[in-house]
Amino acid sequence: MSSLEIFAQNVKTLLDRRNLRLKDLAKEIDLSESYLSLVLNGTRKNLGDKYKDRIAAFFGVPISQLYSEFPAFADTGDAQPYIEDPLRAEVKSVIHAFVEQTSLYSVEIPFYLALAALSDQEARSIKKYFTMVLEHLEKSESDQSNLREDRLLNLTPEQRTVLLACSLAGNNARIEWVRQLCHMEDGELQKHIEELIALDLISVAEDVRGNRVRLKRSLKGVLPSQYTQDKLRLLYSDLAAAMELHPDDDPGFFAELGRTLVKAGLTSRALPHYRQAAQGYQDRKAWDMAAKTWHELSLAYGMLDNPRERGKCLCKCAQALAENKDFDGADAMGNHAFQVFLEAQAEDMLVYTCLVMGNIHLDSDYAKADSWYKKGLDASGVISPNYGRLLMNLATSCFAQGKTSQAEVYLNQTRKWVEEQKPHEADRLTFNADLLSGLIEFKRRNWKAAKRYYESSIERAPEDGREDLAIAYHNLGMIYYREDRPNAALQYLEKAAQVFKGCGLENRWACTGVEIAKVHIREGRIQEAASLLENITDKLGRTNRTELGWVFLLKACIEKPKGIYGRARTMASRALDIFNQQESQRDIACAALWLCNLLEATGDITRAQQLRNTAYTIYSRNHWDLRELHRECSLLEPKHS
Repeated sequence: MSSLEIFAQNVKTLLDRRNLRLKDLAKEIDLSESYLSLVLNGTRKNLGDKYKDRIAAFFGVPISQLYSEFPAFADTGDAQPYIEDPLRAEVKSVIHAFVEQTSLYSVEIPFYLALAALSDQEARSIKKYFTMVLEHLEKSESDQSNLREDRLLNLTPEQRTVLLACSLAGNNARIEWVRQLCHMEDGELQKHIEELIALDLISVAEDVRGNRVRLKRSLKGVLPSQYTQDKLRLLYSDLAAAMELHPDDDPGFFAELGRTLVKAGLTSRALPHYRQAAQGYQDRKAWDMAAKTWHELSLAYGMLDNPRERGKCLCKCAQALAENKDFDGADAMGNHAFQVFLEAQAEDMLVYTCLVMGNIHLDSDYAKADSWYKKGLDASGVISPNYGRLLMNLATSCFAQGKTSQAEVYLNQTRKWVEEQKPHEADRLTFNADLLSGLIEFKRRNWKAAKRYYESSIERAPEDGREDLAIAYHNLGMIYYREDRPNAALQYLEKAAQVFKGCGLENRWACTGVEIAKVHIREGRIQEAASLLENITDKLGRTNRTELGWVFLLKACIEKPKGIYGRARTMASRALDIFNQQESQRDIACAALWLCNLLEATGDITRAQQLRNTAYTIYSRNHWDLRELHRECSLLEPKHS
């Protein structure tokens, strides 16, 4: 076969294995589908190098693999390629080259984290700047490069062995790793290293963990081509052993150790190191690097013919991509994980994938979340242990979209399924169902039903469901406040605040603090309310604008008993402005009526009447009970004033 025929055959193999369409590839590389088809079928013999490079990038394989009669992807499975955003990949490549040229390895991850926060325009500027710096550094080294090439020809066999060991160990390798590959006595190794330093072929730098070897830029492509594949595997095995004996503590080290073990043919030993690297990147919130490492781990499991773990890693990759706001990439990985589990007939893992992917989209795209949950229902069957969780998540998604009737349908199906199947997590599902039913009835202002559901959910709360339990405490406290039972209200609200605080959810703690401040005002504890409001204001997030409006309205309630009417009026007006911005109708009406009462007491009858009309119109238009509005306003006055 000609080289182009081999290339075409490999491309068609990858398209078939990954269930991809020719039109998708053609669109990605900016070539017409018809012309690409002619090339792959052998009718056309011309295909530009730039298109070949784009094809290799699309599949995430080296261009050399597409020209190989025995490509590596034939043995490693058909995992979906991990494809980064092209601009970000280019910038990362430039940053990596800069780090290697300047030996600033300690700042590599911070560089990548900063990159994730840049806009596209800023990323292009960074790429241009670092490219200029690298060009300047390369120009200053160009004269030395030719000298180094000449010196390579005159090396002794021992010097060449040490230099090849340095190249194999990689730039910034610890001296202990190089020693393991050379099999020399310390004195002899040190002698040859000093000779190579004198020839300006390598340098040695010291860090907190000892000495490291740095290759000069012109030597970074040195490959030990004189070794057979069997010999290379032995060398990589020795290198891995040295790395394990003298480890670093950053995620990049563990990822590189995993790759070295794979090259040594010790794939099963690479697994925990890949996993440690991926988790380390996640802990540092370097999500794109975490995604890439999870994908590499999935390939390793593919080589070991372990589809369950392979699919799990693809799901982890999808979650990392979603954290990096690459939801399209996450979907691609999720779909591939689903296909892996489907081929392995792992029904339980099909549901697992759909739950993971649905949860990924639950806060950003309800339609996609619903489609994943429904896909899980279709794939699993009623007897699946996760069927109830899918129903429950669908109910949650519908409620978040305001589809309360549809949410109740899924809630009823969840309860029926729990009763019939009696799964081990029956209490948890019933707890979640009662909590969501409570939220639905709370939204309808059916306080009696909501209270019953919250009390039921609290009785069934699982030990690890503290955050959801706090929501039940919070809303039950709000109901008791509406019933003008401040002691009971305070009991539940303080429980909720304690849980939120313990979970590190300061914005939710602050929202509960607003409700506690209402109770304090109702009880006449003005100073406690004022102190609490001062402490919580800066903890409210951007999504808590309505609660911020209540902070100002409550501050107005605090100023009024003191007789500071001007400040009370200013605060209430500011609250009203925020509620209007949020289009929060009930809150607008409450603030308007409260301010109306204040203005009437201070003689501004005209403005007071306008505000009263505003409040009453809102309730009339929505067919709400005016008695509720007056009750809400009355609760903002101290009981014993």
